[in-house]
Amino acid sequence: MLTRPGPARLRHALALLGLLLPASAWAQLTGTKTVPGSYPTLAAAIAALNAQGVGMGAGGITFNVAAGYAERAFLVGSHL
Repeated sequence: MLTRPGPARLRHALALLGLLLPASAWAQLTGTKTVPGSYPTLAAAIAALNAQGVGMGAGGITFNVAAGYAERAFLVGSHL
């Protein structure tokens, strides 16, 4: 008879998985990034920033946007 793993066993499995994932999977953004370059669009850069946050140890993050770069955002209820 097969049984489902209990909550404690599931927590242990998730903790082990967290240890095995590379550190970059939850790394915060730091340094200088370019748009386009590091990110294809400004929207992608903002999404990464919202998802990962800003790393404080290395002085934060700077986005350099290429001269003449244009992107239109049609976001209802959002502010860039």
